[in-house]
Amino acid sequence: MTDAGRTPADLVGLCRKIEQLLERRCEVCRLLIGLSERQNVLIEHAEPIDELMVVLGRKQTLIDDLQVIEDELKPLGEIWRTNKDAAEADQRERIRGLADRAEDALKRVLELEEVARSSLVESQQRVVEALTHLDKGRQLVKAYGQPELNEARAIDHQT
Repeated sequence: MTDAGRTPADLVGLCRKIEQLLERRCEVCRLLIGLSERQNVLIEHAEPIDELMVVLGRKQTLIDDLQVIEDELKPLGEIWRTNKDAAEADQRERIRGLADRAEDALKRVLELEEVARSSLVESQQRVVEALTHLDKGRQLVKAYGQPELNEARAIDHQT
């Protein structure tokens, strides 16, 4: 018997369940990486917002899926920590490898999100600058049409 009264068969079932969840986590992260890369291309090329919104919606669905996986893994992880020494070495290695792969994929997603955030901040700054220039241009056009300036223009043209 293992800790907490678990039989070897229980431990095998626990290992299978953890492996399945970790494989799902890897797959969801792989899909998130693809969508994050697409998101960054859309932002970089200032593509229409509609396509970006579709990508963001898909990403949100995957993030929700990832949360479900994490919620399922949490209690299993606690059981695993107290029983892993009783597991076969190859089971421990498989689970560790899957956990590492999933963690690496999640780090990549976070890196891509930081790129997207930086790109959006830069894009926002460019829009603010463009709007500021546009507003100044409007002010100049408005000022140019004022009567007191018309006299100054007429004098300029006479000279």
